[in-house]
Amino acid sequence: MQMNKLIYFISVADNLNFTKAAKECYLAQSAISQQINSLEQELGFQLFTRTSKNVELTEAGKVFYDGVKNVVKEYKNTVKKAESVAYGYKGMITIGICGGTEELFLPQILNKFKKMYPLVEINFKRASFEKISKELESKIYDVVFTWPYDIEELDRIDYKIIFEDNVCAMMNSSNKLACKLKVSREELSRENNIVVANEKKTKTYEHFLSFYNKYNIIPKSIITAADSPILSLMIDLNMGISIVPKKVKELNNEKVSFVEIEGEPHSIKFSAAYLKGNTNPCVDLFINNASIR
Repeated sequence: MQMNKLIYFISVADNLNFTKAAKECYLAQSAISQQINSLEQELGFQLFTRTSKNVELTEAGKVFYDGVKNVVKEYKNTVKKAESVAYGYKGMITIGICGGTEELFLPQILNKFKKMYPLVEINFKRASFEKISKELESKIYDVVFTWPYDIEELDRIDYKIIFEDNVCAMMNSSNKLACKLKVSREELSRENNIVVANEKKTKTYEHFLSFYNKYNIIPKSIITAADSPILSLMIDLNMGISIVPKKVKELNNEKVSFVEIEGEPHSIKFSAAYLKGNTNPCVDLFINNASIR
């Protein structure tokens, strides 16, 4: 049995659509249909039921899918590992760490990357939100994780969105609003609002203000913090509230509560930024594989 047939089968099973699977596998739809028919003949049982509108796995197809999906995944990972040796995918990449938010996704990204490219050495450098463009251009580090708002129009910097998430309100568990199921923007505007921004004229700061501006609300007080760890410390000290991605809940700080916000959702993006034209080949490898489930 050819491994390619299994790869095509997994693609059709994941998409339940031959057209999408064909595009994903860079084949014509007729070609991928032939490959699935050939696989079914080889196995001696039907994997899919097909109508003019739907494609569904048969019961036997579901069992087969559960059994081979990890085989295909391991095969692809092993091929990438072998390529890293055969084609010299080795070297070093330096990652800038601003602190706080990376805990949400970086271990997952790095574990995946190290399995795929075990010969690439990974180093870390402390980074500052206010110096990201200069530090990337100076090649102090190759990749840094940041909000994209202040770098999206810079000619020499590019970025990839790692996640986008709707916001909630983060506050000390002793805050009077912490016991509520939902809070309004008006209630939050009466608190000290803590935001990570190095100065008030940045686009990151403007993006935060848009959370209130759409409702013509002016917050009572806005306190800027240099980075996420300082923001977290201020929340621990009950110095105010912060508008954060819901994903931050995964950090599981017992002193902190997260409350849903009434009204129109407001989203925050987080990205991996890098210098355009960086000659380190490990950067492209890292960026292309920097994703989270």
